Amino acid sequence: MSGLILTVNDLELKITKFLSPRFPRGRIGPLPSIEYSANGSSILDGPIFPIKFLWSINASLDLEETDILQAIYSESDYNRRNLTGPLITLTDNTLSFVEHAPRTRPLAAGSTETTISNNQIKYFAKFQTFIIQSPEIDEQGIHNAVSFTLQEI
Repeated sequence: MSGLILTVNDLELKITKFLSPRFPRGRIGPLPSIEYSANGSSILDGPIFPIKFLWSINASLDLEETDILQAIYSESDYNRRNLTGPLITLTDNTLSFVEHAPRTRPLAAGSTETTISNNQIKYFAKFQTFIIQSPEIDEQGIHNAVSFTLQEI
């Protein structure tokens, strides 16, 4: 099933009704770049560590799902304040995660690792995240339009 699953402690929310056609996962900076020397030579720049991900989510949730999202945010923030780990496990079934083998993240339930080439693999993955933009909720009758942002730890 395509979508995102957010899990913290005993709370779980499946998000499948997105309000944007764009996949919610993107990379965050610092991103690699190219600069040029005075004589025009290319200079490649960028971090030597793997670049983390950001999920900008705009979705339609029913009233119960909205309550669960708010509870996930509250629980994560409570855990952060009490130094017990504010992590939210995000299972991303919207877009395969492609990387150089070996796999660096856990497989999503029901997912398998597929080889693309000698060194590249793809799979649906689980990520450890934190909500960096709290949920904004717009009432739309029996559903709510929600937007919030998670960042990979």
